[in-house]
Amino acid sequence: MDMFNPLTKHLDQTRDKMNMPSEESKKTIKASHTGDSSPEATNIIWWTVAIQTLTKKTHLMIFPLTKASTGEQALESVRHQCQAVSSSACRENWLCKLFTKNVIAIAKVQWAVADTSSLGFCLKASLVDSEKDILLTEAFHSPSLLAKDLLFLGQNKRFEVAPPGSQGITGPDLHNQKVLVVQRVLDKERFTWLLMFILATSPAFGLLIGKISRRAEVGVAVSAGIFAFASFLQGLAAWLYE
Repeated sequence: MDMFNPLTKHLDQTRDKMNMPSEESKKTIKASHTGDSSPEATNIIWWTVAIQTLTKKTHLMIFPLTKASTGEQALESVRHQCQAVSSSACRENWLCKLFTKNVIAIAKVQWAVADTSSLGFCLKASLVDSEKDILLTEAFHSPSLLAKDLLFLGQNKRFEVAPPGSQGITGPDLHNQKVLVVQRVLDKERFTWLLMFILATSPAFGLLIGKISRRAEVGVAVSAGIFAFASFLQGLAAWLYE
């Protein structure tokens, strides 16, 4: 699996945040792929990051960061990478944006295999020992909190892997590797408010429909249908949080 082209494209997109010119970025990636010990290659580290969807599907990737990156630059790079591979359906669906959020967790890779989907250089993976990290979640949403933190990468060496070879990186290379996980989860607070609104307004809505139709049974049926929909949403939320 050749990771050179997509990683080069990604680094081109974020080079301003990493203070690296485009041509220098390309040379750096190429050097690290060939095992070069030049200054360009030794100035790069590789991080493992996973994207986990609402249904727990996990896409694992590695990408380069410069050792001189601040915490803000590193997390901005993670955010851009997540946007590049996250579900376009979720990005474009306002309901998904409104009732879900990203949280950061730390986990270990149990296994990983090649991903033949359009996500390109990602691997499909199974993770274990996942634990949410409140501080990293806050920093992920507000990277400017780490604007002057030059120790961030050094304090998070657990996410580093060896530079990929010419054939990229494979699943066995990542077994038991610590990984930063960007999880898409249901926003329980907003979802609770939605359920409360539906349940509170369903009797009034049923009464209104009954008056308009002049048939009480229609109003009762509408109210019952709304209650059933709220129950379905509650069950869906419980399933997503299993």
